[in-house]
Amino acid sequence: MVSEWHPIYVNDDEKQTSGLKLKLDVLRTLDSEIDFGRGFLQLELVLKLAESEKGFTPKELALALNQRYKAVIDALRKLIRKGIVEKYSDGGLELYRLTEKGRSYYERLLAILGIAKEESRRSALARRVFINEIAREFIQHSYIVDALIAIATGRRGELDLETIATLFNLSKARAQTYLDMYSEKGRPLRLFRRYIKPSLMRRILGFLGINKGRWKIYYRLTSDGLQLYHRMPQYVKFKHSMPAQILRLITNVGHPKLVYRRLALIISSGNLILAILAFVGYVTLTAPIFVWLVATSTLLILALLAF
Repeated sequence: MVSEWHPIYVNDDEKQTSGLKLKLDVLRTLDSEIDFGRGFLQLELVLKLAESEKGFTPKELALALNQRYKAVIDALRKLIRKGIVEKYSDGGLELYRLTEKGRSYYERLLAILGIAKEESRRSALARRVFINEIAREFIQHSYIVDALIAIATGRRGELDLETIATLFNLSKARAQTYLDMYSEKGRPLRLFRRYIKPSLMRRILGFLGINKGRWKIYYRLTSDGLQLYHRMPQYVKFKHSMPAQILRLITNVGHPKLVYRRLALIISSGNLILAILAFVGYVTLTAPIFVWLVATSTLLILALLAF
């Protein structure tokens, strides 16, 4: 008799870390098949088509989901290209139904959220609740993945809240809410450690004997956070990428979004300085422009090679 394989965990923390890693992997895999970031119509179609093995006509789907007919047709075509939906004829009607891959996709969605099939099929309201739950889970875990990568690849293995909020494109308070779900004491899984440090201005003023200036919130990965990061494909890619290491030395960050943002700041600042120098006639710009073009081109090439 062949027994099922089960992973062996040293303790509950490792089990929770592995569970979160699995959840992150599944969510990112599902998102690569149906791009949640571009809306949830494709997901709504998958959930509706899962209600019947026979399938539905596009008109029936448009009415059931309260969507435009053209939008439904476009989404169905994309799902067909991905192998999740198939079209067939029955009695002169063109029907759409899930393929085996589509049903597998649907079942993985249910499993990751712990929802029974019967519960997801109850009503349009149940489908909407289900979709909102998937959206919430995916957004939350996307932020956690970005934070893990950004903090781990920071120059000193730490990152301030302002930078993380910029990465998330959220307010500092909102970004802190997501991070504190995995950083506060008493949480079942702590991935981040939060602490405060004086800002650069406060350190300068303190050196001059002036006790003024802001304190900044910083985050660093805990041992569980590092363990999770080391299991991610981004860790291996970053570790063996010389261009990425060089860009981190230049920008102090390693997350692709932050690197591109800081490169854009460096390049735009340099262009502004050259424009000002040209305007005041301070220098002949032929040589500086040539050097600057070579430098910026090198930075952009490094970014393309790294990411």
